[in-house]
Amino acid sequence: MVQYDLVAKDYSEMIAVDPVKKFAQRPQLLNLLSPKKNELILDIGCGDGTIARMVAKKGASVVGYDASIEQILLAKSKSKGLSNLEFLVSTPTIMSYPKKFDKAFAVMVLLYSDSEDMLQSFFNSTFKLLKPSGTFVILDCLEEKIPFGADSYGRTFVKTGANKAKITFSIPGSNPFAVDMMVFSKEKLESCAKKAGFKSIQWKHLVPNKEGIKIMGAEYWANFIKQNYWEWMILKK
Repeated sequence: MVQYDLVAKDYSEMIAVDPVKKFAQRPQLLNLLSPKKNELILDIGCGDGTIARMVAKKGASVVGYDASIEQILLAKSKSKGLSNLEFLVSTPTIMSYPKKFDKAFAVMVLLYSDSEDMLQSFFNSTFKLLKPSGTFVILDCLEEKIPFGADSYGRTFVKTGANKAKITFSIPGSNPFAVDMMVFSKEKLESCAKKAGFKSIQWKHLVPNKEGIKIMGAEYWANFIKQNYWEWMILKK
């Protein structure tokens, strides 16, 4: 995730105009997470804090961490005036906090693991940071469903090795950029969750909301629904 130090500004501009994030990822996360006042929620790989701010405005207290110093600096600068937000430079292998969290979420973060051990550490760390009744909501791409080589909603995935790929973002209205990532199967993600100790695993497709369909048109989302390589993973202890 430190590679985002080099593209922090481009990434922040991209997520501000990306229809997939605006009309699918963020609204569905808020629905699945259902943040409430007095809850303490962990944002894993928080980036510039866009989603953390949305959750905080629902009344929850949010702690976000990211390995990218530049992203955390952006998050802090964009979140002035919100007292129920805290941002930390950290990784799952060293992340600690004096209180346990009610809920945690990681939106398009696990794919930036640099090894299978790092992937497992995301699950292990989050399990330990959650309360006994805690919930962990994840959005990731499933390797077996990714349309490698084809442009998919401003994203092109190219295989670069076993479990490895490069993704190029070319969202209209933002500068294109590319980053390296790892891709994992549904089976692998479930195995990591169970190994960490999570007892309940549910999967849900990522879908656009009504506003997105109205603004962008049903035709725009046709291939999105067919491809369906984005999946929500909802874990409970």
